[in-house]
Amino acid sequence: MGLDEAVELCRKCHRIAPFCFFNGNTFAAIARTCIVLASGLSSTDQYLLKNIVGHLVAGTAKSEEEQQFRVLMQKLT
Repeated sequence: MGLDEAVELCRKCHRIAPFCFFNGNTFAAIARTCIVLASGLSSTDQYLLKNIVGHLVAGTAKSEEEQQFRVLMQKLT
């Protein structure tokens, strides 16, 4: 599974809301951990990506963040 697919899976799981509390925090943390494990990015890009992914999973990402996410994903391929 690619990183973009893992982020999408975390977003979908957040929407299902399997827990009573903290679904966004839980699934954003999982996605951020995947970023650290994926490596291949500079520490600055990892920092940016972790912030963007948190917003994507929570459903609060703006179009600029979604575009930046795609740019960073292309750097990994």
